[in-house]
Amino acid sequence: MDDEATHLSLGEVRRIISRLRGPDLVRLSLLARAWAAGLRYHDTDDLLYEALDRILSGRRLWPSEVPLPAFLSQVMRSIASQWRQEDPAPT
Repeated sequence: MDDEATHLSLGEVRRIISRLRGPDLVRLSLLARAWAAGLRYHDTDDLLYEALDRILSGRRLWPSEVPLPAFLSQVMRSIASQWRQEDPAPT
């Protein structure tokens, strides 16, 4: 399968992310807050910024048919799950 045909290019990703405005960021922050609930060492901003970093760096490929909110939500869910597994259990 050809990644270029099924995923957005980094240029397309950067263009979409650069067009985000205040209301968009508020909605994305609310999604991050939901996924960050219960994290002990990371907050909403950490989660949102980490997700954006992974997407903008190309470490997480964005399927071309998935809208931004759905894709970013799933990236944040995955990161939050990873962080929960890495956090040591409370003593």
